[in-house]
Amino acid sequence: MKVANIIFTAILLFVSASCGHSNQNKAQQTESASETEAKVYAITDSCAGPFKIGEVIPDSLTGFTMTDTMVNTVVEGESYDIPTYIYKGEDGESVKITPIYDTATGKFTDRIGEIIIDSKLFRTEKGIGIKFALNEFMGAYPDSRIWFTHESDMYVIETPQLKNVQFLLDGKDYTGMDPRLSSIELVMLDAADFKKGAKIKFIRILDK
Repeated sequence: MKVANIIFTAILLFVSASCGHSNQNKAQQTESASETEAKVYAITDSCAGPFKIGEVIPDSLTGFTMTDTMVNTVVEGESYDIPTYIYKGEDGESVKITPIYDTATGKFTDRIGEIIIDSKLFRTEKGIGIKFALNEFMGAYPDSRIWFTHESDMYVIETPQLKNVQFLLDGKDYTGMDPRLSSIELVMLDAADFKKGAKIKFIRILDK
């Protein structure tokens, strides 16, 4: 398994484990549309607001509190510790950063290698972010495609209009033939095989 996918597996497990508590907090929060709009950060090619692939991981950012931790994951019988930087906005929602892994030195660098967005404050130019419905994404990006990959076990919708940006769907919303039964590494999927109301769960920006 590629290092990038080991890192992603670790961070996704960490994000998923935090979701129950996060969702409870979200349910208790109320915020006017004007307040939310004022705080929106742009998702563009390889970038989410102040976070950009390849740039130095910031020690601090205005509007965010940062904590760092090591996330352990076991993949194919091997244990990995992944340095992870968690930035929480004023709304309590988060962006998680993992650094670029230097295969030559066998060490992680101080530069951003992957961004996982679990915050509604980050949107594309067309207003799409997490919790938006699959059909809303496809309406905004008619050139989108949906696929599943065995290597990282992900259901993804993406558009060529946004370089290195993946919008992750919940596999539980997929009702078609199990793509894991296919021998093809990258299995193309049909939107009609997802439940009505299927939504974007996370947004992943990576160093390709």
